[in-house]
Amino acid sequence: MIRAIFHRARRSTALALGLLYAGIALPSLAHAEALAYTIAVPDGEAATYSLDLDVRHPGPLSVRAEWSGTRKLSLRLVPPTGAAGAVHRAGPSPQRIEATVDASSVGTWTLRVHALAAAGTGAGSIAIELPEQAVPVGRPGAALAPPPPGAAQASEPAQHPETWMAPRPVPAGAPARVRPFLQATERLRSAIAAGGPGPSDVCQWQVGLLGYLDRKRDAVLGPGIRPTESTAKLLVRIARAAHSVEDLRTSRDPLVVGPAPRETRLRDAWVRLRATRFEPVESELDRVLAMLRRDFAPELSDEPWPTRYVSCLTACERFFEERVRVGDAEVHNRELALEQWPTILTAADALAALASVSENAAEPEDTSARR
Repeated sequence: MIRAIFHRARRSTALALGLLYAGIALPSLAHAEALAYTIAVPDGEAATYSLDLDVRHPGPLSVRAEWSGTRKLSLRLVPPTGAAGAVHRAGPSPQRIEATVDASSVGTWTLRVHALAAAGTGAGSIAIELPEQAVPVGRPGAALAPPPPGAAQASEPAQHPETWMAPRPVPAGAPARVRPFLQATERLRSAIAAGGPGPSDVCQWQVGLLGYLDRKRDAVLGPGIRPTESTAKLLVRIARAAHSVEDLRTSRDPLVVGPAPRETRLRDAWVRLRATRFEPVESELDRVLAMLRRDFAPELSDEPWPTRYVSCLTACERFFEERVRVGDAEVHNRELALEQWPTILTAADALAALASVSENAAEPEDTSARR
């Protein structure tokens, strides 16, 4: 049953912009709480709706809005530290905002949705993901205890900082087919370990991914178990998405790298044309996240790192897009992108190399629209 949004929400124009609570979707992974709302935009009226979000833990925070019709909406995420750190997106459907919550910005964030007075109605949805407290990688409810003396540690390097960054040289007799994967895993390990005694990883994907890769390393070197076809296909898709973002980051296309025209009319046209370059990449990132949450690759369903990695990748993409359009001084996720991007690319190479170990690593079909 649909019921009205939180009572503490404020609106400046009565009944002009309806934002209704449609339910809480249980997340497929433990690091995010998903909220869903329906939105209705009446014909010819301006309105502003404000929603307070209780953000209790650091991590990625995202808002995705989609609606029918031609009306343009403005979405603004304001952290508890004030408007100076706000993230803003405006335009036609769809729109997405990505923010990274750190220890200093845990608290009440505010989402403001604004519609200018214009002809045409609209209806759609807003999905919000709030970060939740990180949990140890392992079985739900599993007791945490030190292993017995002499127990092998190779299967769980991600849980022990003293082991995850210890190099694992490629064995001399490793099959040629798996050697590129083993080498790519070691490059990722070196990239993460280069940051110091512990990983610098606000998105919390790095050590979890290394643990997964190490388990796959032992599998392909031991009984020769390869990734399932569905896993390999999704890993390829994730890796391609990362390199698509890199292509935009290093592009020399004036629409991508700017500068933006100063004259308002020309700037508006520039922004619209520019969106055609970024929208395919942004849509693909959304599809990959949806495929992860819908268990397209069951082997990955209990792994926290895939969604965390793609969420961090998405936050970096937003930085690369916004730094030209908004201005380097105002753009969000700057520190995250500058710090994480080289490691994200190195990880993408490792994922692609693991997928190549499978027999068929073609791009998977996206059937989310049929589900």
